[in-house]
Amino acid sequence: MVRSAWYGPAGIRGLLGEDPLYRCVSGGSRLFRLKLLFFISGAGGLAFEVLLTRLYSNIAGSTASAMTAVFAVFILVLALGSWLGSLLLPFLRRPLPALAVVNLCAGLLGRLAVWLLLGHGDIMSSAQALALIALVAVPMGISFPVIISALKGGDKAGDEAAALYAVNTAGGAFGAFACGFALLWLLGVSGTADLALGMYAVAALLCFAVPGAGDLPRHVGVPPEKSPSFPAAPFLALVFLAGALSLCYELLWGRVAKFYLGDRTMAISLLLAIYLSCLVLGCYLARFAGRRRGGRRNAFLIAGSLLSISAFLHPAGAGLVHAIVGGALFPSWLPGSGGAGRIALTLLAMGPGVVALGAVFPVLLQAAETEKGRPGRLSGLLFAASSLGAALGAVYGGLWLPARIGTAHGFIAASGVAVLAALACFTALLKARRLAAAAGASLAALALGWSLSPKDFIFLKSGETLIESNEDEYGIQVAVRGPYGLKVRNNRLSLVNPLGSPSTSYAQETPAYFSCLLARRCESVLNIGTGFGLTAGAFLQAEGVRTVRTIEILPFILRIQSLFQRYNSGYFRDGRVELLAGDGRRLLAAEDRNYDVISVNVLDPYLPGSSSLFTVDFWRLAKSRLNPGGAYTQLIHGPDILLLSRGLRSVFSTVLYFPAYGRDFNIVAFSEPLKDMPLNMERAGPHMLAELRRLGVSDPRVFLSEAVRYSREFEKKLNGETGFAPPYLHSDDRPVLEYRWAQGVPSISIFDSLQADRL
Repeated sequence: MVRSAWYGPAGIRGLLGEDPLYRCVSGGSRLFRLKLLFFISGAGGLAFEVLLTRLYSNIAGSTASAMTAVFAVFILVLALGSWLGSLLLPFLRRPLPALAVVNLCAGLLGRLAVWLLLGHGDIMSSAQALALIALVAVPMGISFPVIISALKGGDKAGDEAAALYAVNTAGGAFGAFACGFALLWLLGVSGTADLALGMYAVAALLCFAVPGAGDLPRHVGVPPEKSPSFPAAPFLALVFLAGALSLCYELLWGRVAKFYLGDRTMAISLLLAIYLSCLVLGCYLARFAGRRRGGRRNAFLIAGSLLSISAFLHPAGAGLVHAIVGGALFPSWLPGSGGAGRIALTLLAMGPGVVALGAVFPVLLQAAETEKGRPGRLSGLLFAASSLGAALGAVYGGLWLPARIGTAHGFIAASGVAVLAALACFTALLKARRLAAAAGASLAALALGWSLSPKDFIFLKSGETLIESNEDEYGIQVAVRGPYGLKVRNNRLSLVNPLGSPSTSYAQETPAYFSCLLARRCESVLNIGTGFGLTAGAFLQAEGVRTVRTIEILPFILRIQSLFQRYNSGYFRDGRVELLAGDGRRLLAAEDRNYDVISVNVLDPYLPGSSSLFTVDFWRLAKSRLNPGGAYTQLIHGPDILLLSRGLRSVFSTVLYFPAYGRDFNIVAFSEPLKDMPLNMERAGPHMLAELRRLGVSDPRVFLSEAVRYSREFEKKLNGETGFAPPYLHSDDRPVLEYRWAQGVPSISIFDSLQADRL
């Protein structure tokens, strides 16, 4: 009987006749459609992962910490899901309808997680957020052994399983790239999550479009073929190590890439897309190697060789990046290369090592899937072992190695593990003469990689002297002294403008003075972004201030506050001051505590972390934490004063503008409309007045009245401007500012922050 369904061969032939494309697809129509649905689900999965990493970074306070935590939890639960999937296989009479249900669950859980983190992330603990993210990964892990079980088995089962893994990884690369570079900009967070849910729905429908989806034989009671020489344990152990090394290197590369790709969502997406694309190339390299040299013994030899090669390529690539970023090699190339040059550098430095290491899993998967009788059973266990190793590698490479020995030495430590794994493969399989040659080659690869790897990632410009350095989960920080004064950098990001510059003192001290004089009361103050401590110290000059809580996300900055005491008056010794390490937005949301003045000192509204302090969502939160008559002050910075001002005026009733650096402004905003200017000069003690005179403000009354007049004129000017004015404001859901490069603004780079130093 000829099938009449739209997806049946007769239906397609009726549409396409004997078209060559039809013959290509119909010849392997079942595998083709399995690949298509697995590609789509992979794209949706990585889109969700990018979104969840972004949203969790608002909780963790750091993109690097968020990457490590989300990757580790995600992959750990993928391992659990894959193991559960392998246990469920004997009970699945029809794997593809079951896969449709799994895909729908993954999409719905992902959308639910995004909705909860976007709307309620500020009040969630890290444990609650990670538990929510973990739920999303469970059905994603189950899907791999289930779809492998839909293969028909036979001699080509290994090739087909590796091909599905490659296609799923390619879908993930596409989803990561599209999410970071286009979807967030065009659709926002919610719209991108809706599209990812749609991808999973399409993948679920495609499960029913596979020929024979409803009548697959049940794989029950058919014992797997046993191999006395190579039981499952060696496969699982080697796959575990390969997965651990893969994520360890990925997190190390994520830290290195911050020096030239920056810290934006685009950088994370690009790094993920390139990494996954190289893993796809590794899959096809594995298929080529497997066809030429089949068998389980040769699979272990190939895996050992690939581990040895990657042990050399990764440290050598890190050395190449160090030489180019530091200017020792092609000094004028990187600064003028733009996005294309940085992508090329990533491919050249990171790509070869990822391709070599990425081939290990599919090589072993091909060999394992020659086991007949239960397609997907061993694949599920291998995928679980790889994912479990990857979760360990994420913690090892993202947290432990950088904190203990540094990123540069972390590459060597990971390569040492890779060589030990390779030696274990060779020792079990080779005789003495060949073993000595293979071991010598592996150790030589490690030694050569070590010689080419950098000693550290501390970069100094001409004329700079290193005062102190530190490396933690937030990056590599340095305090340097140069002709311009004292400066602190995290990776390439200049955290605050040079200390000692008159413009720095004026921009960071006057917000404290003016907000204290204008607020109804000025007894309790919250300062977000301690920096050099100039603003926190300035608040103490006002009469009547009882408490100043100042919070800084980088512990390194708090540790070196004594370096800045010449300028911040040693404020940290004052009993009224409470120094806190952490994320200011999280503190504001977590505590039910109000303040008379809230001051925010972060410079760049285009980076994901600081950008969250320029959203209307954050301003609404800050407004809710002000006492009646309280004042909110912040530096608004960059070419998007118009957009930022519209956002502020949508939340606060009154906004005053005080010129700061160049065309930038310090604003003082109030939740209540001001009919007149309540200037509380009794708070201006002799120390404050002396500091104001030093900064060029001889009469605060005259200066503030001029500021009010200027603010009114400036608002009229803003109302008449026709600059960048999208129909939506910068918010957690629509991160407009992070994608200003896409609008062609000359001063906004696709990767570089406004505060990025040219090293």
